[in-house]
Amino acid sequence: MRFAASRDAALERLLAFVPRAGRTYAAQRNYDRGPGRHEAVSQLSPYVRHRVVTEAEVLAAVLERHGTTGAAKFVDEVFWRTYWKGWLETHPAAWTRYLRQLDQQRAEMNGDDARRADYERAIAGATGIEPFDAWVRELTSDNYLHNHARMWFASVWIFTLRLPWEVKSQICCNSGSSIA
Repeated sequence: MRFAASRDAALERLLAFVPRAGRTYAAQRNYDRGPGRHEAVSQLSPYVRHRVVTEAEVLAAVLERHGTTGAAKFVDEVFWRTYWKGWLETHPAAWTRYLRQLDQQRAEMNGDDARRADYERAIAGATGIEPFDAWVRELTSDNYLHNHARMWFASVWIFTLRLPWEVKSQICCNSGSSIA
């Protein structure tokens, strides 16, 4: 899936999602059906992140169709995004601390040949862990991962591959993958 960088493309994606933003979204949003098959979620992340469309525009379209009760789960997710974005804006030291930790983790990784090799295999999608490697391919080709795939990806990255979360976080932050 590619995201065309235009307001028209963002509005087209929004209009295509609105009919599914109610009960369908609530019932199916947790299922990752694989690359190119993310119909149950909005896929509006890059557009909202870069302010091509705003949360207010997205909510207005969804609420007009489904009302607050019908779209409650989607509204919750948009509000969570808004909350955490606002939290980071009011706690800039958290971001500064993360960047320091990222630099430290990169330096440590670069000084450890085995850890660096593990990292290189991970970002190449060559770990031998098929779901993880598939997520790397999807993130590389589509610049997108379903929310649950991002959580599973993080779990493998941290607990199985024992790589630093800060470096994984930077990879996913660069992808723009963040809203319901």
